[in-house]
Amino acid sequence: MARKAISSSQQSSQTFGPVGVIFKFKTEEEVIVAANNTTYGLACNIFSQSISRAMSVAHSPEAGSPWVKYAKTVHKAIPFSGYKQSGIGHELGEYALDT
Repeated sequence: MARKAISSSQQSSQTFGPVGVIFKFKTEEEVIVAANNTTYGLACNIFSQSISRAMSVAHSPEAGSPWVKYAKTVHKAIPFSGYKQSGIGHELGEYALDT
């Protein structure tokens, strides 16, 4: 897939807090490319009227925690890590004891 430039800094920076970036797209490929065109990848949320469409897209973002129609913290027994610049080390779970 070709990389598509993202014009908004909110779409390409790692923002902490209750912030959601919403933008229009025509194809699933277009939104996946836009979502992955960042140096970060801590988590992503996917919302759609079609659960099957949302589930098929959920496997494509380069993010540590993809959530479909829901945003939640991870369970304390599950190791957690992100991708790219958000993927330094693991937290939680048994693997955290090894670091």
